[in-house]
Formats: sequence, structure tokens, C-alpha cells
Amino acid sequence: MDFRKTDAYQITWLVRRLFRAMGDKADGYLKPLGITAADRAVLEFLYPDKVLTVPEIARRYNVSRQHVQATVNPLLESGLLKQRANPAHKRSVHIALTAAGRRLFDKIREKDRRAIDALFAGFVVTTVFGLWAWNTLSELYSGPVAQYKHVVAALILLTILRWPLHRASHK
Repeated sequence: MDFRKTDAYQITWLVRRLFRAMGDKADGYLKPLGITAADRAVLEFLYPDKVLTVPEIARRYNVSRQHVQATVNPLLESGLLKQRANPAHKRSVHIALTAAGRRLFDKIREKDRRAIDALFAGFVVTTVFGLWAWNTLSELYSGPVAQYKHVVAALILLTILRWPLHRASHK
């Protein structure tokens, strides 16, 4: 069997495309703010008032300490981050957002919310569950829709991801 025809591959491919589309959209509104996607990730890990070391951020981001340090240094220089003494370790200081960093990330969150809302505009949960039911029936009866089950699975995944974002944006 061709691996590319498996459900797992098809879902992964769709999620990658969605990830790239969202990344491209974010790059478009991050650039005018003078930050990169990596900068945004570091700001998000510290938002609103977390205090972490560079190695802690690296573990959470699943990247090297050196990569995070290279991202943190310009953010420190720009005044978006600040260092604090770490009583547990003399050389590994704590990193935190400054007031300017929090304000910037507030703007980013609003831009994220708008981008996500635009991406999922008109996306109705009942439609997804209708498609899921239709797909399930088509598989039971070997109908013509069975070939689209990976698309339906991706839509269900997106619905699940949307619910917490949707609720959080209306609080």
C-alpha cells in the first residue's frame, strides 16, 4: 500500500498545509511589528507574567538552548524582555516580559484572534458533524464519499481546536 494514501498521511498533509497557511498569515502581521515567528513564540511562553530561564523555554519550545538564546538576546536589547536574578542558578538568569513586551503581545493576540476568526469564518460545527456522519455511513455502505474521510477527519480536528479559541475570545 502506498503510504501517501493512508489516512494518517492525508491528515498530516492537511495539518501541515494549515500550519503553513497560518504561519504565512502570521508572518504578514508580525513583520510590521518588527518581530519573527520565533520571537512571537518566546513572548507567548512568557505571557502574561511567567518567569523562565532560556533552557526552560528551549525545553518547552523543543529547540536548542542556543536557538532560544539567539532569539532572546535581540528581545532583551529591544526592551521587550528583561532579565531577573535566578537564586537557583547564577549563570542561568530568569527571563520575563517587560510592560512593553506584554503590550506588544496583547496586540499580537488580537491579530491572531482576527486571523483565526477569518480562517474559520462560516465554519459551523453542525456541518462538520453532518459530514462526519455522512462519511461514517458512506464507509459502512462503501459509498462514493469514503475517499474523502481524511478531509472530514481534518475538519473535525479543526473544529476541536476552534472550540477553546472561540470560547476564550468571547470572555
